Amino acid sequence: MGFLSTRGFCDMIRQSCCIRVFKEFSAHQSKHLRYIDTTRSLQGTIAPVKHRKGIGHCCSMQRENTHVSATDVAAMIPSLTPDKYKGQSGKIAVVGGCQEYTGAPFFAAFSALKLGADLSHVFCAQGAASVIKGYSPELIVHPYLNERSDIDDSRSSEEIKAQILEKVGAWASKFGCIVVGPGLGRDEFIMACVKEMMLLFRSLDVPLVIDADGLWIVNQDPSIVKGCTRVVLTPNVVEFQRLANALGLDSKDPQCAENMSKVLQGPIIVRKGREDVIIGSNADMVGICQEEGSPRRAGGQGDVLAGSIATFIAWNTSTENRDINISKILFDACGSACFIVRRAACRAFAHRGRAMGATDLMHQLGPLADDLKKEC
Repeated sequence: MGFLSTRGFCDMIRQSCCIRVFKEFSAHQSKHLRYIDTTRSLQGTIAPVKHRKGIGHCCSMQRENTHVSATDVAAMIPSLTPDKYKGQSGKIAVVGGCQEYTGAPFFAAFSALKLGADLSHVFCAQGAASVIKGYSPELIVHPYLNERSDIDDSRSSEEIKAQILEKVGAWASKFGCIVVGPGLGRDEFIMACVKEMMLLFRSLDVPLVIDADGLWIVNQDPSIVKGCTRVVLTPNVVEFQRLANALGLDSKDPQCAENMSKVLQGPIIVRKGREDVIIGSNADMVGICQEEGSPRRAGGQGDVLAGSIATFIAWNTSTENRDINISKILFDACGSACFIVRRAACRAFAHRGRAMGATDLMHQLGPLADDLKKEC
């Protein structure tokens, strides 16, 4: 990277993005300065860091890339060309939605469409299907899940579970990514069915984004995702604490997210919060997204992020190409989604203020993706 003129440096500082970059220092240098916070600098928000042995020492971190810029995010968004056919720009699915919770799966699935995915499916409980269909005719809704109260005595639970898995399994390999958990609820039978689905999806090498009630299932049995590099976990503050407890870790430990990644040996972890922390597979990379978002924390924003991550994954993975570095693609997809969702939230809040909701955020995703492609 060449030297910048004073003017060039000022122009760089004026960019609207934020990035925290970790840098190696010698022992005597690092006593007072452990990282560089280039707030509102460069063009990006994610600073991946490759970790080496000796995490407790001041020279344990080495910057792998300077930053993920808006240009890098734009490169992960496919161009729209006349020669493409339906489905080539992403097919995603959401497993979630019960009688009580219909909004969460809608936000996850519909945000994928608003960002630019071609097709979006929802696999939900029978009691949620009509409501979700009523939200939008663009969603393909499958009312395959049964809540315990819907099961009669004419068939055994195992028979019904096998039938559900057969129906869902017929679709699973068609998707570029599946989101598991939004609005799933805590019905015992549904949770048992979805646990089996997650194992099925894993056996088919379908990338998964596990959020909300899907994380509850992981808490009960972390082996479902252990060792799997095609999984993204997206816990908020409370969900992160629960997952840490399930793994026997201290959620207050500054290294907890990295330790969690090492224990799970594969999944990408997106720790949502005031800043989004992205931990690569086995903690080999760490990114911190400080892009300005919205001070309004409306319900459904996490679901929008889950659907957006799934879309970036579907755009950048191919079932025909198994030689791709899946962990790196998932890491970059998470960073890109955090970037664009935070910026969409900022823009939505600028328009709607205190009245902003997840629906307002979703409708900013597509225009932002177009702007990035044009500008970069």
